[in-house]
Amino acid sequence: MPAIENSRFNSRVAACQENLRQVGVALTQFSDRNNGYFPQIPRSGPAAVAGVYAPTLLENGYLDSSTRVVCPGSSLADNGEYAVPTLEQLRKA
Repeated sequence: MPAIENSRFNSRVAACQENLRQVGVALTQFSDRNNGYFPQIPRSGPAAVAGVYAPTLLENGYLDSSTRVVCPGSSLADNGEYAVPTLEQLRKA
C-alpha cells in the first residue's frame, strides 16, 4: 500500500509542476504580445487581486483549461464543476 500511495503522490506533484509550467508559459506568451507586460491588475474593485491573471489568460486563449490553476491535490480538482470566473463575472461581483 505505501508504494501505491507514494506513486499517487508523485503523480499529483508532477501534475502540479506541469500546471505551474503551463501558467508560466501563458504569462510569458502574454508578456511577449503585450510589450513585456503581464496582465494589468486594477487598483480597486473585485478584480484587484493577483488571481485576476487566471481569467485574463483563459479568456485570451493563453491557458487551455481552468484546471491549470488548481492544485491536483486539492478538493477543487476532484470537483468536475470548478471553473475560473470570467472577467465579466468578476466585474459584476
